[in-house]
Amino acid sequence: MTRLILLPGMDGTGDCFAPFLEQLDSSIPRTIITYDTQHPCDYAELEMQVRNQLPKDELFVILGESFSGPIAIAIAAHPPANLIAAIFVCTFARSPLPLFKGMQTIISKLPLKLAPFFTIQYFILGKYSSKPLRNMLAQAISKVSNSVFRVRANAALNVDYSDLARQIQLPCLSIVASEDLLISKATSEHLALCIKEIEVEKIRAPHFVLQVAPQLAAQAVQKFLKKCSLNSKH
Repeated sequence: MTRLILLPGMDGTGDCFAPFLEQLDSSIPRTIITYDTQHPCDYAELEMQVRNQLPKDELFVILGESFSGPIAIAIAAHPPANLIAAIFVCTFARSPLPLFKGMQTIISKLPLKLAPFFTIQYFILGKYSSKPLRNMLAQAISKVSNSVFRVRANAALNVDYSDLARQIQLPCLSIVASEDLLISKATSEHLALCIKEIEVEKIRAPHFVLQVAPQLAAQAVQKFLKKCSLNSKH
């Protein structure tokens, strides 16, 4: 069975994958690669950390959620031999908020973790907010240092991996949330246009699609994994 490698959102803890993994077929092997919560790293450093933890002796599919999309893009563009496909969830190939590009100095002084939580959860959960989801999000955020959030925010706001995305030759799936307040329709479409072989699955949900609509997301992922596994045998 093909292994699913999951790369988490900006918190990097992987804790927020829980609702999705509960709905995923238990026969699918899965590994969450987490990021250091206290040591700031840019995309290039995180990519190398992820590459060092990828399976060496089994086929796998990589899934990059939100912040981790560019890492998944970079790995899929120059893949190890046993990577057979990539999945992108509510993510981007280039800055999702281009108006904020080049604002490293301002962002470096912002206490991002101290932003009002209702503002953070509004953009991530929208009208689908619930106490369990808010608690899960708050607990994940609480584990990460403010300096780490600043570095990751700068990385996301200034990234442009469009050329790398165009180099991807693997089959890909993009899961798009129709009510995403962080990743615009134009951003999602840009990612899809860059990749030669990509399917797009739209789900009615906010940015936290794996958490708000875990069953639908799991069904989409399972269908894609099955197709990729079958193709890899031919």
